Amino acid sequence: MRNLSILCDAVCAIDIKATDGAESHLVRFCIESDTGNVYIANATHGTVCCLSSNSQVLWSESLQNGSGDGLGPDSQITSIAFLPDLEALCVAASTGELLLVPTSREVQEIGKLEEGIACSAWSPDQEFLAICTRDRQLVLMNKEWEVLAEESLDALAEPGADTAADQSKLGLSSASITWRGSSIASSLRIWEREGCELHALGAAPQGLHPTLAWQPNGRHLYAAHPQGEHHRVVLYEANGLEHGGFDVARTGKLTQLSWSSNSELLAVVLSEPTTAVDGEQVPAEVVQIWHRSNWHWYLKQEQVYPHAVAVTVVWDEVVPLRLHVCSTAWYRQVDFCMSQDVSSKGTAGVVDGCRVLLTPLQRALVPPPMCAVAAVFSHPVQCVAFGNHDGNEVLAGVTSKNELAVARAKESDLWEPTTEAELDEMEAQGIQQPVIQPHTLALNPPLAEGGTVRRVVWLTGLPSSVLVISTPLPGAGGGGVGSHEGRDQLQHVELSWGSPDEPPHASIIASSRAPGCIRSAAAAAQGGALLQMQDGSMWVYSGADDQGLSLCGAGANFPVPCSYMLPTPLAAIQELGPSTAPAVGLSEGGQLYWGSSPVQGNCTSMATRGQGPGGPFLLYTTRESAMHTLPFPLLALQAAAPAAASAAPG
Repeated sequence: MRNLSILCDAVCAIDIKATDGAESHLVRFCIESDTGNVYIANATHGTVCCLSSNSQVLWSESLQNGSGDGLGPDSQITSIAFLPDLEALCVAASTGELLLVPTSREVQEIGKLEEGIACSAWSPDQEFLAICTRDRQLVLMNKEWEVLAEESLDALAEPGADTAADQSKLGLSSASITWRGSSIASSLRIWEREGCELHALGAAPQGLHPTLAWQPNGRHLYAAHPQGEHHRVVLYEANGLEHGGFDVARTGKLTQLSWSSNSELLAVVLSEPTTAVDGEQVPAEVVQIWHRSNWHWYLKQEQVYPHAVAVTVVWDEVVPLRLHVCSTAWYRQVDFCMSQDVSSKGTAGVVDGCRVLLTPLQRALVPPPMCAVAAVFSHPVQCVAFGNHDGNEVLAGVTSKNELAVARAKESDLWEPTTEAELDEMEAQGIQQPVIQPHTLALNPPLAEGGTVRRVVWLTGLPSSVLVISTPLPGAGGGGVGSHEGRDQLQHVELSWGSPDEPPHASIIASSRAPGCIRSAAAAAQGGALLQMQDGSMWVYSGADDQGLSLCGAGANFPVPCSYMLPTPLAAIQELGPSTAPAVGLSEGGQLYWGSSPVQGNCTSMATRGQGPGGPFLLYTTRESAMHTLPFPLLALQAAAPAAASAAPG
């Protein structure tokens, strides 16, 4: 029952131009894992190195050279990769050149394939380079640039297949190569790494896209092919046999598939000629993040970039859930984490594209993708949050179109239809899964204009209000550059409810900037919302007035950034005093903190109990498969003991 949350979203503007100032278009980019430098190649044969933390241009070098080493005027870059052993950038070009660009920027031509290069890819350990030439040859080289094997793609056609249409030269977007540890795959032909011997020849469906991605764990090979107006991503075994897949409900061209280094998340990139944005039809690039669990594919995130050109993604090799996204105008680094969205009454919400699967765990233990009722939104859901109105649960969700929609339970945590009339109507319509339709709220100005919404939080102690957190893109809506660079946008939305069947009225009553990029947020027990910044410092948003955003005391801040955060129960704060740390946090390394005080290491999960016999409790599990329960008063004594010892004389 996990969703995908954004921990950090760093966006910066880039200016990719050749040395003569001509406009450029992104072709490829790669990441140097040791330093975090981003190498970008453009259509005018320049490469730009940007420091990923602040996008400072370290150097720009034109690879187009009229004499000596370099590229010709008709050449296009087909791939780039950074080689740590050589401390250089390897560039492959459509006209066949293989170049090395070291940090000294002295361009060296390693060799040239006269047939030209359609695509190429280095093995995961960067020991071998596989090249698909434009005249349909597969060439395998080692890192000493020795040719180890060469095979013809046409000689490997299936018996009886018509290859007359395959005799022309390959275009730059008509071939793809992907590796796993021991095999190479191209157009559903799979070769062994040693000796480049054919391992399997898959039956490619009609219209198969030249877009392949092998899971880093080597389990399955993924490809895409059109299915009517949409696309289907299909997985294949290592023997080339098809083994399931999922449908991508988007039109346009599917341009890229990319797996995270831990084989958990699959990024799908699409280019749409027209999409509806604020009532207008504009071109857009779309990035979707998919996750598979219990043999079901969940669409967990969808980011839509209107007017963007040539969006490309790369997953980080060191930080598994970090995604690098690049266009011709900006570079974006997104850190994800798997999280749970569960209400105070125990209702779990699981994002699955346009649907949020709701299960009241107090009354039913239903494993996803099954659920008690599904809330169906107008577009894929980005983030959700549970609130309370007059004792009944309320669900708020923000879609990929930056639309805010809300749904209210019938009573307490009762979401599913119960009356005889409702059940009869479902049966008459042939509906087996109960569904509800959240109300989409009309807001003017719109949410996150020119940016992307990351999180929504219900504000406690305020009348039906939510706080929407978003990241502006450079040059859009005045955000992302200048004095606001790196500062998230906060929008306070107030709702007024009518009858249960009528949508609530909503308005944005305040809009401001956070002091930086927000890592996590939660409803504060004493009112408002807790905001954790990237350095672990804790802020409280308490209202729409000028004093609405305030920094908590030093004892409230986490020593390290925590990916998971829960507010301290109100009963514990009332018992221990207002100076009590407002939140419990769990870091990526498994360290549990209560404010600035460490609680336990090697933790895997945590939860709080706000009320009941014995008062408020903290519960946590460890890597030893043990669960610990700790009352907050005892936790306060443990936190005070180290401070008293350090203050003692001598």
